[in-house]
Amino acid sequence: MAEYTISATDEQDQALAWLVTDSDPPITNQDYLQARNEDLLNEYVKQHKVATASSPPTDVAVAYAKAPITDQQEIDAILGLSASKTS
Repeated sequence: MAEYTISATDEQDQALAWLVTDSDPPITNQDYLQARNEDLLNEYVKQHKVATASSPPTDVAVAYAKAPITDQQEIDAILGLSASKTS
């Protein structure tokens, strides 16, 4: 596991201490920062996995829009939506 060191200004440290003062269950500044860091980095992990996948996932809306009209109508019926209309 990689370890990093971060710096905080006095003002940031005071704000962080204030934030965790009334936490339930009680947590330390370090625990709070670690949890937020995991939230942030886990989002980057998701983005990295999508960007480096051998076959990137297709957005559902894009796949629907590119699908033949018969497939769109079948999806509409399954979801209980009105039938697709062609122009």
